[in-house]
Amino acid sequence: MVVAFLALAGHALAVTVFQTDTFDSDDQNWRGGSQSGQVSDGGPNGAGDGFYRVVSTGSGGPGSRFIMHNPDDPPGSNQWGGDYLSTEVSAIVFDAINLGNTDLHLRLVFGDVFAPFDDQGTWFVSPSQILQPGSGWTTLTFPIDDNAFLQAQGNTDFEDVMLDVFAMRILSAVGNSPFGDVLGTIQDPAMGGFDNIRAIPEPGVPLFGGLALALLARRRRRR
Repeated sequence: MVVAFLALAGHALAVTVFQTDTFDSDDQNWRGGSQSGQVSDGGPNGAGDGFYRVVSTGSGGPGSRFIMHNPDDPPGSNQWGGDYLSTEVSAIVFDAINLGNTDLHLRLVFGDVFAPFDDQGTWFVSPSQILQPGSGWTTLTFPIDDNAFLQAQGNTDFEDVMLDVFAMRILSAVGNSPFGDVLGTIQDPAMGGFDNIRAIPEPGVPLFGGLALALLARRRRRR
């Protein structure tokens, strides 16, 4: 009965464990500023390894903030939306590199609407992981843990958002923000590369258990 409840919650399941965006041939429906996009060479595996490059110019217009997101446009194309609990996705892992001259305070962000503008929706933001210029490709792990994520906007509980994620963002923000900081300049833009964005389960945890059971238990206790 619990499994049936989770399967019916929200829209059709999109995210699955072990799915990976490698950017070998295209941007895989990720979006950034006007200068952001897929680069065909220079990823963690060297020559011929594509990655996604984010460029922010801090100019105040499009591309001024350091952010990449996976929009549901066209509808049904957001592979990082859906139910993270019944699929037992316990962490998002990706490779990242700082290609500019500005520290990057990288955060993972989940929301239940397309974008957080005008106080729309509920958004949860992870703690930041700092990448300094010249640090090289680094593997970063962001556990999906309601004790770690901070509620930046809205009133919906963490487990309710994770049962029906509409948007996932990767951004640089010093504070607890779902927007991403205005970063860099036109002459010296902030730049970062991202590759092998993947969803992993908790080691040794069966398909149904772990995070989903813990969050459901918390919900029952509150009632």
